[in-house]
Amino acid sequence: NPEEDITDPNVVHLFSNMGWTVKSLAFSPDKRFLVAGKLDAKLIVLDLTTGEQVFEINDLQNEMSQVTSVAFSRDGKRIIAAGFKGAIASWAINDAGQLSDKQALASQAKQVQTLVVSPASGFLISGSSRGQLLWQPVVSPGAPKSRQIEALPRAVLAIHLPKSGLKAIASDGQTLVAVDLKNAKLLGERKLQKAYPHAAAFSADGSRLAITSGYEINVFNTATQSHELKIDTDHDIQWSVGFMPDGKRIYSGGRGRVTFWDVESGEPTARLSVGDVLTIKTIAVSDDSQWLATIPESAGQTLRVFKIPD
Repeated sequence: NPEEDITDPNVVHLFSNMGWTVKSLAFSPDKRFLVAGKLDAKLIVLDLTTGEQVFEINDLQNEMSQVTSVAFSRDGKRIIAAGFKGAIASWAINDAGQLSDKQALASQAKQVQTLVVSPASGFLISGSSRGQLLWQPVVSPGAPKSRQIEALPRAVLAIHLPKSGLKAIASDGQTLVAVDLKNAKLLGERKLQKAYPHAAAFSADGSRLAITSGYEINVFNTATQSHELKIDTDHDIQWSVGFMPDGKRIYSGGRGRVTFWDVESGEPTARLSVGDVLTIKTIAVSDDSQWLATIPESAGQTLRVFKIPD
């Protein structure tokens, strides 16, 4: 209930009735803007200093259909969006949140599931619903330059790029692969589990991989490929998952709430409620670990920005 949110000390912003389902969210590095990609092919920019929507692109239906993934460049000067049809594009964003200078980038053949910007250089990597990885510069003068590899048998749910070097690791929630990006070849592959995954995420340093399946979150060590932790989610399927930037907690979206879990003990440390029983599949956390944005998986829902509890 949005009226109850007004008295919730953890709620920083409310954006009511977002229309068709929000499929993807991303904070700008300075936490000034929040970008939302939607089921109805819209890309929306929200100003988190004023609490207002400041820009909308509504002509992406033929190009992208659903906007399934969004991200900011590391300098915060460009927004990248990708869609159900595999298209990927970037726009410049100014201090007022207005988008311009659209650049079409190299596309995936199928739906883009995952989009990650390199923490150290100006390139991005995307993962498709068919297991393909494709990497390219965020800005590329002239025709887009890209490389790609068939990396996984299923949809790519998580990708990690290190702070240096041209290697990546990726997972479909069952298999873990290492990829040499310079030479576009697989370096290794390891089956981690047989259970059907709902979501997966790497820790910021790439040392751990969390996978949700059934009523569990399983955590693996990526160096040894060994199982480290099983979290019992108390008969609540977790549809989304991520690591806090410091790697000490996992957050996940279940039915009507986001739960934070201690990485060492697997115990819940805090919860944020969205006030209903709808599933939570879309979550974003700010780079400074202060705010979390989420919205239930349905039309006409309220987008909430929370202060993350200690």
